[in-house]
Amino acid sequence: ENARRLLRFFYFERRLMQALGAWTLSIPEFEVKLETGRHIFYHADAARLLRERLSEQENKNKDVDAFRDAEVDRFIEEILSANGAPELLVGIHQVLGRALEVAYRHHCDDTDPVTDVPTIRCLRRILADYEPMLAWADAALAAYIEGGVEESQLAAWRWHLQRLLASIGGVTGSDPRGQEPAPLGTASK
Repeated sequence: ENARRLLRFFYFERRLMQALGAWTLSIPEFEVKLETGRHIFYHADAARLLRERLSEQENKNKDVDAFRDAEVDRFIEEILSANGAPELLVGIHQVLGRALEVAYRHHCDDTDPVTDVPTIRCLRRILADYEPMLAWADAALAAYIEGGVEESQLAAWRWHLQRLLASIGGVTGSDPRGQEPAPLGTASK
């Protein structure tokens, strides 16, 4: 179960890095574009750390880089269908980033503190980057709202993505599954 969750965490981090990279050029605000570059690095580093941890475990015969998860892909594609940078930040940080942060903290609390110290150390290193990244995103979204972006539109997008994440079992894939929201933004784009 530990390896399965770490593999899913790895795939989320890798897809987050790719998603941010796909959006970077279309973000008009220089400050947001610049900070997004830093976040690409954070997610790439998290994926690297998780990949290294997975290679140390007993499932060495599995090709970590070949792993794919259609549910995660569908969720990331939905985030990519955001209407502008504010919605992208909501999806990447306030929905998925917060969910990953919680999952990483719970994993540290739930795994064996003696035999799985390397996993705990790995996740704590990742969390050290998550705290400033998520705080920045909250401040950036507050600035967007202050600048005239409709808060209710962002709240509706957040709710939509939270429902979609719940429909795939959350970050771990083992949470109770809810109903998928309809329609998905990817269907119209």
